[in-house]
Amino acid sequence: MTNHFEIKICGMRREEDILKADELGVDYVGFVFYEGSPRFISPVKLAKILDRISLSCRKVGVFVNHEREYIEKVTAELGIDIVQLHGDEDPQEFCHFPFPLWRALRQNASDVYIEAGKWSAERYVLDTGSAEKYGGTGVKGDWDKAALFARKYRIMLAGGLSSRNVATALKKVLPQGVDVSSGVEDRAGCKNHREMENFVKAVRSMEEEVFYGC
Repeated sequence: MTNHFEIKICGMRREEDILKADELGVDYVGFVFYEGSPRFISPVKLAKILDRISLSCRKVGVFVNHEREYIEKVTAELGIDIVQLHGDEDPQEFCHFPFPLWRALRQNASDVYIEAGKWSAERYVLDTGSAEKYGGTGVKGDWDKAALFARKYRIMLAGGLSSRNVATALKKVLPQGVDVSSGVEDRAGCKNHREMENFVKAVRSMEEEVFYGC
């Protein structure tokens, strides 16, 4: 682990929110290409936004049960840096994948370690999906279990995080980073810039405590 907790703000739909995240120095912004999500953004709409702005942070494309050909096409055309698979994809289908790959896992699943072992992923996004939703539930996970998982795998901790609890989560789990969406929103897909600021500040403050003892 480095002396830095990575931050991803996901579910971006508005240009002003994307620019605010970049201004705050987050590591990643996430775009959900799953039409069943209230945070869905079409590749066409995102292309228009990206044509107008430049970003220093990396772009993560979130896909749910899409065909590999479609994922590769969208990723290449939009200059997506990382592909995050958040559905019921077959790991065999994504062998020798040409882009950096993150795999989302439900941390409360009984077979989470077995599922992780099937993939060759740079990160595992440990989320709290449900039978009805693949993610974005706003439900806090079991951080004790997540801490055990983080000892074996490089994870982005997700699920119910906000500026009010992220410091506690970081100290307990010690993940590679954190992934927030609903915890910095006024409503789905519409970020609250003050909450974004508070979230980033809370993470950076915990870095000082964990890594430097300040």
